[in-house]
Amino acid sequence: MASPLDPVETTTAAERINQYKPPLWRLPPALWLALGCMAVIRFTLMLGTGPIHDEAYYWTWSQRLDYGYYDQPFLVGWLLWPFVSLLGDQAWVLRLASGGLTLLTSAFLARLALDLSAASHTVSTADDGQLKQATNGLLFLFITSPGLWGLGLFYVHDTVMMTCLSLGLLLGTRAVQQGSMALWLVTGLALGLAFSAKVSAALWIAAFGLALLISPSGRAQLTRPGPWISALFVLAAVALFVVWNANHGWVTFRHVSTEHLTAEPDRLGDRLGRFGLVAIGVAVLAGPGALVLFRIPGWPAPVKPGKRPDYQRIERLGITLFIALPLLFIFGLSLARDVLLNWLLPSTLVLTAVAASRWPGAGPAWLKGAGRTLSVTTGAVLCLLLLIPLAMREPRWMLENARDLYGWRSAIADLQAYRDAVYPGHSIVGHYYLLASQLAFHQNHVRPSVGTDPRPHQLRLFADPNDATRTAQATPLLVLAADAASGRAALQDAYCSLRPLGPWPVTHGAVTIDTPYLFRVDRPRRADGLCPSAQSK
Repeated sequence: MASPLDPVETTTAAERINQYKPPLWRLPPALWLALGCMAVIRFTLMLGTGPIHDEAYYWTWSQRLDYGYYDQPFLVGWLLWPFVSLLGDQAWVLRLASGGLTLLTSAFLARLALDLSAASHTVSTADDGQLKQATNGLLFLFITSPGLWGLGLFYVHDTVMMTCLSLGLLLGTRAVQQGSMALWLVTGLALGLAFSAKVSAALWIAAFGLALLISPSGRAQLTRPGPWISALFVLAAVALFVVWNANHGWVTFRHVSTEHLTAEPDRLGDRLGRFGLVAIGVAVLAGPGALVLFRIPGWPAPVKPGKRPDYQRIERLGITLFIALPLLFIFGLSLARDVLLNWLLPSTLVLTAVAASRWPGAGPAWLKGAGRTLSVTTGAVLCLLLLIPLAMREPRWMLENARDLYGWRSAIADLQAYRDAVYPGHSIVGHYYLLASQLAFHQNHVRPSVGTDPRPHQLRLFADPNDATRTAQATPLLVLAADAASGRAALQDAYCSLRPLGPWPVTHGAVTIDTPYLFRVDRPRRADGLCPSAQSK
């Protein structure tokens, strides 16, 4: 029983969070153990597999460093470069990088959830109990989150962006609470790197920053230099991206507007179907348990004269906007055209972290128990559906773009043996940037794509102006194309001698992964489209 002489807790939640400043890496040991085990399982499941096409594409970036690329800024290639330079050009090195980044992402999201949980109470004993509950929530929700399991499987731009975004969000919420100039500086650096990994990070950066503009308490923050200096880091990353595009025909802007933002002429039923698929994607990537527990944090009340601004509520408003506004944009875009479900990852993973901070939820004990059991069990089943095919090496149960893990290494090795026996002296290249990247990775030699191509290889256009010339002159070539029709259309206007050789199947056991078509080409056409004479050859 409390004594009248016991000290009375008088600190507010905002003051309490200023007393609660654990380092970013300080997590409960059980949580570190769980996150480490998840990382080891991901890495183990991917051992012995090759890169998917997108991973091979980003690997080529690491071989030809530039300050911008065809469809994204620079960071993905630059971050991979030290890994492959030190450890070699192997698929497991890419997975080591992706696994390490996802471990950091998980830790940052967990620290964010624990900070939110600590800020929701003012009495230290209640805080301790709530932190234990939040830790349990993180254990259950992270282990049963399909989005978090899937994020670390491949080295792609989403993996890099998510690490930087989660760090920026964590540091940004602390900067709002503590008003530290150093925190604002590293927040801006993290968010600038997030944009440098993937252009769409601007959606989540702008959503979080909007909280400072629409809230009276947030506008009070803008009287300090910290938020503005943080914004300068982001604007510097944007400026670098714009300068590269200005020097390269605004190619990224044209690519994004054509492939991702242009409306498609289709029926209302198709649009509603896409909208429904996005809703299902949110439920799957966040995990059913997160949806059961999540509720929107309180919106900030106006600051009364003479009252200290409630920075805790700015933080929660920022997190709410970070989750909600990009989701609304993606839902709206789905009514106009196809969207990619990986676009949902930043919002859904932060939603999972916020839900964990509210574990075990509200309501009667029996209802909370039933809801947790049902939702966590459903999430676990979804995770197993993702992981079991990888463990069994069974591509038929995988998403189509993930099947490229298998078969390509042996198919390209067989193609090299065929070339050495039948067409000695020929180089093997690809038409279309993804095939060119896969061939480049397995031959450990970067070559641009050949032939006319609506989406040419990055290196063919920008990274080295001599690449296209060298490849064209290094004929004769064996060229892999996606299929016979598209290959013929792409190559016949570039080469005078074109010989179809037949399909070159990529198989894994009894499963056909892909069936590209093989051509032999020779005698590149001149700039005027005519063929050189036999004497000049």
